[in-house]
Amino acid sequence: MRPYQVSEVEHNALPWRVHDLLPDIPVEDVWRFPLELGPQDDLETFRAQMMAAVDDMGSASALALLLRIR
Repeated sequence: MRPYQVSEVEHNALPWRVHDLLPDIPVEDVWRFPLELGPQDDLETFRAQMMAAVDDMGSASALALLLRIR
């Protein structure tokens, strides 16, 4: 498993509302990023932290490429 990837078992163990809302939808991929956000943070803070995490992945990562395109 890749460093940022989360197993389906770990994802399903989390108490998220999505499990109740979409019980019949299979999990394809779940990813974890080292973000430290609080209630006072805005979208720009999220974007900056997300792009820093993507940069840490390295340019060879397919996920990093996908996130840069988006």
